[in-house]
Amino acid sequence: MASVATYLEKKGNFKNIKVIDATYDDLLNDTLKYKPDIIGIGAFTVHYSQAIKLANDFRKNSNAKIIIGGYHISTLPISFKTVFDIGVIGEGEQTMLELMKSFEKNHGFKINYLKKINGLVFFDKNKLIITEKRENIKSLDDIPTIDRKYTNQKYYDEGSDLAEWFPKVALIETARGCPYNCVFCSPSVFWGKTRMKSVENVVKEVKQLHEEKAMDFFAITDDLFICSKERIKKIVDVLEKENLLGKISFACFARANLMDDEICKLLKKMNVKMLSFGFESGSEKVLKYLKGPSISVEDNRRSILLCNKYGFLVGGNILLGNPGEKIEDMKKSEEFIDFCIKERTKGYMAIFVLTPFPGTPIWEIAKKHGKVSDDMDWEQLRLQNWERPLLLDDDVSIEEFTKIFREMKKKIRYFHRQVWMNKFKRSPLRTLKLLLSGGRIMKYLTIDKRTDI
Repeated sequence: MASVATYLEKKGNFKNIKVIDATYDDLLNDTLKYKPDIIGIGAFTVHYSQAIKLANDFRKNSNAKIIIGGYHISTLPISFKTVFDIGVIGEGEQTMLELMKSFEKNHGFKINYLKKINGLVFFDKNKLIITEKRENIKSLDDIPTIDRKYTNQKYYDEGSDLAEWFPKVALIETARGCPYNCVFCSPSVFWGKTRMKSVENVVKEVKQLHEEKAMDFFAITDDLFICSKERIKKIVDVLEKENLLGKISFACFARANLMDDEICKLLKKMNVKMLSFGFESGSEKVLKYLKGPSISVEDNRRSILLCNKYGFLVGGNILLGNPGEKIEDMKKSEEFIDFCIKERTKGYMAIFVLTPFPGTPIWEIAKKHGKVSDDMDWEQLRLQNWERPLLLDDDVSIEEFTKIFREMKKKIRYFHRQVWMNKFKRSPLRTLKLLLSGGRIMKYLTIDKRTDI
């Protein structure tokens, strides 16, 4: 949203823009206070039902035109609903600019003009119209650096999920897309071919946030930051030239088969503190099905050892409920968690139920099994939907699945305790307040059968 807002201002000279953020704002009332002509809503698949409800609430209280964008409508445009006026398919910056210019020129959205804009879905009377596919912007350097006035200051004051480890975190994007095609991954469908910002623009943004927002920790949101050693070398060189090395630090996403001593040394020099991995499974069969032949369970184990050797915190995800995954495969994932604990790995580990997202091969498999449809209760696709898992192997019962899921969740409390001990060391009074107020720390310190997930 902030990127689209910046793009509209810089490329189209649209000034009267406000970003309302669900994390800190009241989406309905704070938006209505602004009395907008146009309302844009971004939604992931799991939030699509909420987006529809929010749009209906806007309809009752405003005459504004309502646009929906984001992963869900981009990967499943046939789920478009009449409560929205327009859906934006794919990368939104240029499409939104053309829409705003059309709205301004024609004093509203006219169907004949909408049909000429690529990357849209809308209704013409009762007929669903999907216009020609929008090509992605070739150079990310053509997209202006986000103007941080469109982001809530509390993000810089309080950080993000990484605030468990680092007090203040700024999110930055240096690339879009991923060179791999994991069968469950929606972002790779959305972004398509990998595109990277120039090293100079990346460091320019980092320096600006460091000087203007006093930020010294940056979480790189790229789906896979370490895919190019040469680019990391250049980033390190430019950071050194700008006298930023050692003054700032980073977290980023990695992939186990790309890890070796050389890249670890580069990341260490760059002052990367945390690496996040999609380990996905401890079963060789399941892992290769999910992520392809280029990766192995041994790669996952080796990456753990390398992170421990070089002092990186590790963020790791495990997926359960995969097609063809038997209970013995899940137990191998449990063994991988045991390995991480045995090696005294620092960081966090999370376990998720495999979620079929539109546009992915897993979605098509789930459709054949009758687990999903183009018009369903989208909240069933929560990543932690362990009570009603959309199991894609008929040989595994919900009872068996729930049992092993609970066992694994209990084991990863080892990592949860690390998080809370770190919070306590950094901010003892705030952590104690959370404890005394019954905050989520209690979930990790009690063994109540009803809440131990």
